[in-house]
Amino acid sequence: MEPVIHPTMQSPVQTPAAPDVQTSTGIPTVSPTQTSELMDIREEPPMRASTDAALTEDPIETTTEPPTEPSHNSSSADGNLPRWTWALRQLASVSTSVPTPDDSISDQYPSHHELCRLYRDCLRYLRRRYAVTALVCSVQEDLQKAPLWGLPIFFGSLVNFMADVMPLSPSGQEHPVPFDRWMATKVKPNVPPLPHALAFLVISIISNWKYFVGQNTDHCQSSHILCTLLTAPTPPDYHPTELDLYNGLFLDCLTHYLKDLWRVRTSDTASPMPFSLESLQEPLLPAQRPNKFVINEHDLPHDATDTGVSTSEAWTIGLPFDIPWLGTVQDEPDYPMTSSLSSYVAIRRPKGIVYSLHDDAVLWLSAMTFGLLEAITRMRIPARIILIPGKNEETVISGSRILQVLALWVRGRKTRDYGDGLSDGEHGRKVAQLLRRALRALTHEYNRTWSVLAYANVPQDKSMDIRCGIAHLVVILWNLMRNDALTGWASLPEISESIETFSLTLPDQRVLYFLRKWYRQMLLAAGWCPYTVSVVQLASYELATLVPHLARLPPHVRTKPGEHAGCREDACVLHTITDTDAYRIRHAQPSCECGNIKPPLDDVLRLLDDGVVPVIVYDGSDIRIIPAQDSPYVAISHVWSEGMGSTTDVGLPACLVEHISSLARSLLPEHGGAFWMDSLCVPSAREQRKKAIRLMADTYRNAAKVLVIDDSVRTLCHSERTPWPEILLRIATSAWVRRVWTLQEGLLAHQLCFEFIDGAASINIASSQMSMYDGLVPVVTLRAMSSQGPPIFSGRQPSLFEVVFLLRGRMTTKAEDELIAIASLLQPRIQIDELLALSDGPDLAERRMKVVLLGTRDIPLAVPFGTCPRSTLDGFSWAPCMLSKDIPANWSDDKNTGTCTEEGLVGRYSLALLDKPITIPADRKNVDPTTSIGMQYAKIGAIVVSHRQSSSFHVLTVNDDLLGLELGPFDALLFLPKDGASFANTISGAVCIAVRRLPVRHTTVMGALVHGVMHEHPIAVKYVARLEISRIGLSLEKMWERERLPAEGLGDLREMWIRLT
Repeated sequence: MEPVIHPTMQSPVQTPAAPDVQTSTGIPTVSPTQTSELMDIREEPPMRASTDAALTEDPIETTTEPPTEPSHNSSSADGNLPRWTWALRQLASVSTSVPTPDDSISDQYPSHHELCRLYRDCLRYLRRRYAVTALVCSVQEDLQKAPLWGLPIFFGSLVNFMADVMPLSPSGQEHPVPFDRWMATKVKPNVPPLPHALAFLVISIISNWKYFVGQNTDHCQSSHILCTLLTAPTPPDYHPTELDLYNGLFLDCLTHYLKDLWRVRTSDTASPMPFSLESLQEPLLPAQRPNKFVINEHDLPHDATDTGVSTSEAWTIGLPFDIPWLGTVQDEPDYPMTSSLSSYVAIRRPKGIVYSLHDDAVLWLSAMTFGLLEAITRMRIPARIILIPGKNEETVISGSRILQVLALWVRGRKTRDYGDGLSDGEHGRKVAQLLRRALRALTHEYNRTWSVLAYANVPQDKSMDIRCGIAHLVVILWNLMRNDALTGWASLPEISESIETFSLTLPDQRVLYFLRKWYRQMLLAAGWCPYTVSVVQLASYELATLVPHLARLPPHVRTKPGEHAGCREDACVLHTITDTDAYRIRHAQPSCECGNIKPPLDDVLRLLDDGVVPVIVYDGSDIRIIPAQDSPYVAISHVWSEGMGSTTDVGLPACLVEHISSLARSLLPEHGGAFWMDSLCVPSAREQRKKAIRLMADTYRNAAKVLVIDDSVRTLCHSERTPWPEILLRIATSAWVRRVWTLQEGLLAHQLCFEFIDGAASINIASSQMSMYDGLVPVVTLRAMSSQGPPIFSGRQPSLFEVVFLLRGRMTTKAEDELIAIASLLQPRIQIDELLALSDGPDLAERRMKVVLLGTRDIPLAVPFGTCPRSTLDGFSWAPCMLSKDIPANWSDDKNTGTCTEEGLVGRYSLALLDKPITIPADRKNVDPTTSIGMQYAKIGAIVVSHRQSSSFHVLTVNDDLLGLELGPFDALLFLPKDGASFANTISGAVCIAVRRLPVRHTTVMGALVHGVMHEHPIAVKYVARLEISRIGLSLEKMWERERLPAEGLGDLREMWIRLT
């Protein structure tokens, strides 16, 4: 039977066939005159000359029947190798035999004609590339340095076919048999009868392999057949010809690449391809014939939008990205519908077809897109519906067409009879299984070592677009599952568990790591600020559906395009005012040149001295001050970096005051538009300024409304016409939500309003709408979720964990201002007056943090394990300098706490002593213990410790921000109790703290009161640095012991009372 290449799996470019060899579909060949196109595929030097006799003259008598294979134990007196001798005779026979039309085999294998063509193309390529005089051992080693996908397509096709022939799931074994075991046991008479067309390849490789494992030779360290032919004694009746030498090179290369591909396939655990472990273990589900739901283009929604669906559907479902396509645009034959990825591939990849590596890549891509969508929607999706020309006229799987298909499915999902007998709930459970399988397949595919796309030589940038485009589609489908209003599945216990598992495990997987990088590159290319991209939590699976919308939205441009070129991931230059002398107050209109107006300074100072909040009333000509209690007022919330910062003494441009006053009047028309704004109501005098700051929380808490004036929202959003998710995105990427000072202003507001293009309006987003975006703008989320208002109005103060969580992504120009700006959110016993009373100095932020921690008293034990800079104060070197830069999760455990004292933090930790003190030098380098070889650790001077209790070796790494600093000395490692119990058995790593034990005389307080219990004589240790400790792996541990490489001894872990200073 002649091979047939499926139309959607054909390579876009086929190599022309040799004139004397007839070509069947999809099996590219090359003629002697055309090999020049392939010569420099790896940019090698020009080929050496060779004779034509190599492929035409053969002293061995040839026949169309294979020579009789010698017995397994036969050998000559000269120590010849009869099995490779027989293999070469077999190859000589095949190369010169003339196949006939009826020379075919069973339906399981391609014809002898096709295999001969592949073999001849490979041999012709080797002959053209290397002259016979250059056939030495180094030629093979040089050739084998190239990956399989770096060779012409016929090499990959032949190796791919041979890998298909090998049984991957022998009887009685669930896991594929290793390559060497299969080869070593494949001897007659246990070998099942092989057709003539396969014998010359399979038996030759078997002979080659048995020679490798069964014979020793000093002629070549790698035991190459070619080297044996060149140097080993030969029997009297056998003399190697040039053809034999090229055959030897061919066999060596084929075995090398086949072993490599075998290892790849035996490592494949989850791809939809038939050789993956999950596909082998998964029973093929019965196929169902296509039902009446075959989508035609006129069936798709065609709403008057750029996506073809309604605006609400585009935001609710999510917008898929275009995914590059690798094949041709032809509809498939009438294949049966399938409900699993493995079944989808199995019916499209039957035996009897020679598949190139590119064919497999196309089929993988088809299964992960068409197969996944068809199994979920239970609708046939013809290729012509989804595949369209994209950029540069390259074919893509259209993201907007996928969205139209999903919208069509959602609209009629519950009214269709799919004819498969599944209830809606049963189908929902199958969808959960499908998405988990797709996620595992993607996790496997991101490893380039065994990537199907990499083996097909798909360019890395295109491969990344394919993988991440599919990963994004999986995220969209997961979000559909959890949207009960669209699917009704979220309430199913199995679905809820699947969603929870997905949300918990995805951040730790390779998929999300690359997806984050892909999102970031896309948003930076669209002009977004690196700081905004890094802090907006768009890489979580709930929010990832917003990324395409954000990439399509134009960023707000304050002055000129490219203004964020100097921004970093940890700071935006536009949000930070570093030069106050160069600060300029903006006007309501750029062309305006009006002068400043300001309220009476004496009136402002008088009210502040009386502890009263002053508010502004402006009637267009006269500006005056009244007490806040005399009239409802609007409190203005803004950021100084947008040009409205000032003081009472300086004032603001008249046009700007008029604009703000008109906004306040629109919000409080019956009260004359009284408003409070720091730029007009806070004087520059130090003491009066402190009084105004003390009143700040009451100012926003008692305001009738709080109005946010942010350039991004007010210039790009309409209160009525802009979809609310887009408004939410604009708020999430605004300067207002990035500043620490505005946190309490948004939380304390009775009613929060924003200025829009069409004026001021409140934002009232229902909690049901916010459920999908609850991590995007936490302030807005808290307001939407709480029926009684934000947490500060519900009878309690927010916990420190909630405060740290709300501070994520926010910054302040002066570190010492952070705790002042959030003082209203802290515990009642922490008074703002105490924080303001501290004298100025370079360590003011640290001294204020000390006051807060002492006032909080019960501190989670995990707080010292954070990544932000630590304090330099005695007894508080474990404490963070700022809350906004710390890890919220470290503050979440309110049950496992220690007590903060003047002497340090006291609690129960696990401690392991080092045999001797260690100092980590400034010129150290971090290493990845999961990828680096053991010798590399020693060469770069990495710190390795040997844990005696578990006989394990571990490498210590530090945060990148500490690189270049000398750390130490330290003589012990401190762990959380739960981490200390498991670190020796984990490869991925655990967090610990390098500490230095202090003499008893350095501890002035000998006991500590923790939770009402006095604990005497806790061990006093000094914080040195946060470290990660990762086990280097069993194989490297053995090498470490064998080579006696340097490792510092680490004692047993003991849980004890610790005073961390």
